[in-house]
Amino acid sequence: MPSGFDWRDIEIADHEKTDPLAQFTPENPPEAPPPPRTQWPLENAELRPERTVPPEAPPPRTQWSLENAEVRPERTVPPPPPPIARRSRRPSPFIALAALTASLTFATLYLSRGAAPRPTISAKPPAEPLPPPATAPAKDAPGATSVAAAPTFDSTPRAVPLQVVGGAFSPSFTPTGSTLFFHTGRSPEARLARADLDENDRPQRIVTVVANRANYHARVSPDGRQIAFDSDRYGVRAVYVAQIDGSSIRRVSGPGYAELPSWSPDGKFLTFVRGEPWRQTVWNLWVRNMRTSAMARLTSFRAGQTWTGSWFPDSRRVAFSHNDQLTITDITNGRSQVYRSPKASSSVRTPAVSPDGQHVIFQVTANGAWLLDLRTQKMKQVLQDPTAEEFAWEPGGRRVAYHSKRSGEWQIWIVSVPL
Repeated sequence: MPSGFDWRDIEIADHEKTDPLAQFTPENPPEAPPPPRTQWPLENAELRPERTVPPEAPPPRTQWSLENAEVRPERTVPPPPPPIARRSRRPSPFIALAALTASLTFATLYLSRGAAPRPTISAKPPAEPLPPPATAPAKDAPGATSVAAAPTFDSTPRAVPLQVVGGAFSPSFTPTGSTLFFHTGRSPEARLARADLDENDRPQRIVTVVANRANYHARVSPDGRQIAFDSDRYGVRAVYVAQIDGSSIRRVSGPGYAELPSWSPDGKFLTFVRGEPWRQTVWNLWVRNMRTSAMARLTSFRAGQTWTGSWFPDSRRVAFSHNDQLTITDITNGRSQVYRSPKASSSVRTPAVSPDGQHVIFQVTANGAWLLDLRTQKMKQVLQDPTAEEFAWEPGGRRVAYHSKRSGEWQIWIVSVPL
């Protein structure tokens, strides 16, 4: 495929031939603004005099007259008797000699027979270890901080030669692993595309799936029939779901700013981050039940940004990051395990859980990619590239795709992971 060709030369499978606004029906229409608060002028305010409460009078003090006071004679205390002088006595030499003889005799008998054994104190038997919990530990429990040394990727990362204009970002595998979804270009022309790969990760065909305004972060559903993505198509970033070919687009995140969708492995839930109404730059994690359309908040941070809810195979636990913490939360009971960044004061971003649920790969700002082994509770650096981010595991669980600027331009790379 020739390099550097424009995206308009790519085969386009765009199902939005008509006015996109005519096809979009928000599930949750924007709420009406609250009525204005009435301002009361101070000019017409009625002034009421302040009521003064008279202080209580103190009770009268009793005046004692010395004229009628009874005079009692002073009691004389006799002085203490003088101490009785005692005459000191010197110990008798016969008594001292007898005591010394008795002491030597007792010592001889003690040494000849051996020291008497000390009484044995019976200690309580050690408690049996508790079985491992079925779910995550109590909420906000501290996690592992031990760090292994040196990056240890067992092969060199290999770029996927997509040859698209504007760079390639945010990869996502289909359930078969033979097709890669990604977005290419930047706002306002970012598009969702798919590439069918051969056994050597070379694209055989590239198709534009969703165009028309900026579209990002395509994630394929577990059954391979739908994609979730976020888009600026109607002015504010929001999360949408469409068929795998880009048709039947519908908004699912409700009003306000939202992005970074992620499917649960059973396809029942979709997580994404939403900006707070009082400050759009504060992000918290939400989950939507795709069968009932019910939505629930998973985090309630008052500052900072939450990144990427990546699911475990049980479709109950979610890994996400906030500032310098990586957190694993059980959405059924709210219990969480918190892991600190392996680099002090460095933010953790874009975690991705392996298909077997035993590892989490994530980005540490300016410190490359790190891998958390949940079996040993240890972290190790697996990639020194400071621009590597937005990871996606291949369904087999041995390789990871991500985007990076290590070659000078944004490309998608695939690398084998040492587990």
